[in-house]
Amino acid sequence: MNLKHRYFAIIAIFLLISTFNIAGNIVIKNNPPDKLITFGNSKLMLTIDYNGKCTVTSLSVSGDW
Repeated sequence: MNLKHRYFAIIAIFLLISTFNIAGNIVIKNNPPDKLITFGNSKLMLTIDYNGKCTVTSLSVSGDW
């Protein structure tokens, strides 16, 4: 596993743990052809692009905290 994959794994694990700490039903969608992962719940939705990089391409925050 190269350094790029390790960073992606660490970021993905951190974001998943953060998402699970927020109440609600968790949705995870993987789009392998476009290399996009979208996950979150009614309060937080995140899209990660892993096509040669690891970039958060969309972040949606809503609801009462």
